[in-house]
Amino acid sequence: MKQIKSIIFILPNLEGGGAERVILNIINNLPNNKYEIHLAIINDSGKYFDAIPEHALVHVLNVKKVRYSFLGVNKLITKVKPDIVFTTLMHVNIALIFNKIFKKRYKLIIREANYLSLAFSQLNLFKRTFFNFIVKIFYPYSDCIVAQCEEMKNDLVNNYRITPNIIKVIHNPIDVDYIKRMSMVGSNPFNSSKVNLLAVGRLTHQKGFDNLIRSLNFVKIQIPNVHLTILGEGPDYEFLLNLVNSLELNSFVTFLGFQKNPFVFYKYCDIYVLSSRYEGFPNTLLEALACGCKVVSTDCKSGPKEILANGNYGTLVKVDDVESLADGIVKTYFGDNRSGDRYTYFDIRNIINQYEAIFDK
Repeated sequence: MKQIKSIIFILPNLEGGGAERVILNIINNLPNNKYEIHLAIINDSGKYFDAIPEHALVHVLNVKKVRYSFLGVNKLITKVKPDIVFTTLMHVNIALIFNKIFKKRYKLIIREANYLSLAFSQLNLFKRTFFNFIVKIFYPYSDCIVAQCEEMKNDLVNNYRITPNIIKVIHNPIDVDYIKRMSMVGSNPFNSSKVNLLAVGRLTHQKGFDNLIRSLNFVKIQIPNVHLTILGEGPDYEFLLNLVNSLELNSFVTFLGFQKNPFVFYKYCDIYVLSSRYEGFPNTLLEALACGCKVVSTDCKSGPKEILANGNYGTLVKVDDVESLADGIVKTYFGDNRSGDRYTYFDIRNIINQYEAIFDK
């Protein structure tokens, strides 16, 4: 009889981010007769508690900041004595690597959430130097690093000197059946007299919503009834709202905040647009493909080029180029839908086996 392996998954909270959805997707699809699943949550904020499967053992650490969670995580590891710890958080990653160096009681798997060299380039000199140093020195002590795409793996190898044999490329999974089912819940949320563009994501500089908003001044010349709907929350809300006002685009842009079921929006939009400056591996692009959307995406690091197979399944445009983005939107609207069945490649039923392989190794 095979021994059941215990795994602790660690998340900051259950807000609506991509990493949270990926981890919940994984633990919902791992066989509970093979793994004992523990989910450690740094604090209890978030909207996805009802997505936790019944068989998962939940531990809420009640710490406000991830950087203060080390003691709580360490106590939990001491109590559970897991075979595997799976984390996708920078501060926790480093803390667990320290723990592992001195105690070596578990297999540590790090899922990297971003294209690090670009993400760190947005920081000030001190933080950029510090984090680059930390990754180079300590990440090689992990047992496995999950990179979400080949571009991300290359970044880790070339810029952080991490040996390729501990890096495993596993694309983010999507639950295609769930997405399709939820896309049928509810009626068309858009004004059908408009050409409806959709963007989904946290309202931050990374996501490039400022460029998307500016692109509307070019798009509306050829598509006068264009309208952009943005789903998501974040610190840049006031900035983006002021930008809309200053460009006199109030009648062309709607902010709808966080939506627990974004899939009905994907289903009925005319084009899904990803305007990011950088990504890890954008889940929203996968979800849009699963809903049959026409898609336009910046060719940012990393993920879109691999997801869209060099533009075969959608339109790739230049990063931080408003006119290129506008041109891509217009050409996509008047062109054919090329999304096809690309989404099936990222179905959780295909991806979960790859995770089981690294857990069982």
